[in-house]
Amino acid sequence: MNINFSDLITTIIGALIGGLFSYLIVRVQLKYRERDKEDEQASNVATWLTDISDRQSSNDNYIKYDLVINNNSNLPIYNVLIISLSNKVNLHFQDIKFWDYELINYYPILTPGIKKDLINTKGSGIGVERPAVSILFTDVYGKYRYRNQLGQLTQLSTKEYDGLIVRLGYRPPL
Repeated sequence: MNINFSDLITTIIGALIGGLFSYLIVRVQLKYRERDKEDEQASNVATWLTDISDRQSSNDNYIKYDLVINNNSNLPIYNVLIISLSNKVNLHFQDIKFWDYELINYYPILTPGIKKDLINTKGSGIGVERPAVSILFTDVYGKYRYRNQLGQLTQLSTKEYDGLIVRLGYRPPL
C-alpha cells in the first residue's frame, strides 16, 4: 500500500478550509436570523392619529387628537415617547430640533395590545399639512427604535438616541 502524502495533505487542507468556510457561513446565517428576530418586535409597533378629539381643553394653543398606539408584538416596549409632528416637516429624527414638551406623551412601559389616548397637536395647516405622530421606544433587547410619522422604522445608536432626547428637551426616567 502506497500512501501519497502530498495528496493526503492536500485533502486534509481542503477539508479544513471547506469546514471553516461552512462554519463561517452558518455563523453569518445565525447572526442574520438573530437580527431578524430582534427587528421583528420593532416592526410590530406603530402609532397614528384617528381624529380630532371631542375632549378639547381650554388651552387654545393645542388641538387634541385621538391617539392609537399598537404594540402588536408579544413583548412590552419601554420608555415610549410619542411625538406630535406634522406629515410634512421633521420627517427624519435628525431634523427635529427643540420641541414643545406639551407635544410629547411619555409611557414608561407599553404591554402588547392597543392603547388609546389623547395627544396635543398644533392642528392642521393650510393645504395638505396635517398632524401626525412618531414613536421613539426601547425594545426588549435594549435597542432604541424610532418610527417616523410616515411609518419608516430606524434603529438608533445610543449617541443618536441621546441627541434626539436632548433636542426634544425631554429625558424620560430610565
